[in-house]
Amino acid sequence: MSDFAILGRTVGPQHPEIQTLLRQARDKQARVLCLCRHPGVPMYIAAVGEELIVKRMPNTGKDHAVDCDRYELPLALSGKAEVLGQAIIEDPASEAARLKLAFALTQGKARQGSSGERTRTTP
Repeated sequence: MSDFAILGRTVGPQHPEIQTLLRQARDKQARVLCLCRHPGVPMYIAAVGEELIVKRMPNTGKDHAVDCDRYELPLALSGKAEVLGQAIIEDPASEAARLKLAFALTQGKARQGSSGERTRTTP
């Protein structure tokens, strides 16, 4: 996992003072930088209960180094671009995603399809 630059200090995610540094950075509204690339990729601080964590800024996964834990393939290369907003609905506030599928996830009796035709799930 890559180190962070927090208020001019370079620390790892397991550094004993990271919570103190993150609180100071949050109070000063300072960005944390992921140091997987030079000069660093901006990150933000989120609270999970009493703990503060560093999170990737939206749509910046491609900006991280490929070997960084925060790296994410560009949407066009992952195939996600074709279904995002239609079959995949993301809620950034809750970090949840809803999936719309064109097939049943469970096996069961025949059901009425949306076009009025009978569909049957296969065993």
